[in-house]
Amino acid sequence: MDKVVSEKREQEYEQFLKLLRLHEKKVFGHILLFLPNRAIAEDIMQETILVMWRKYPEYQQGSNFAAWGIAIGRFLCMEYCRREHRSVVHFSTDA
Repeated sequence: MDKVVSEKREQEYEQFLKLLRLHEKKVFGHILLFLPNRAIAEDIMQETILVMWRKYPEYQQGSNFAAWGIAIGRFLCMEYCRREHRSVVHFSTDA
C-alpha cells in the first residue's frame, strides 16, 4: 500500500515539475511586475513554488496552471508588501 502511495506521489511530483517548467517564467514575470527588486522577487518565487507544491492536490487538472501560479504569487507579493509597509518607520520632517 505504501509503495502505491509513494508511486502516486512521485507521479504527481513529475507532473508538477513538467507544468512548472512550462510556466515558471510567466509566473516569475508577473511577480517581477509587483516587486521590481529581483532578489526579493526570486525569494517570493521560491515561496510561490513551495505553496504551489503543497496545494498541488487542490489544483484542477486541465485548468490554467500559469494563472493558478500567478494568483498564488500575487497573493504572496501583496502579503510581502503589507509586511514591509508595517515595518517601515516614517519620520516627520516637521521639527
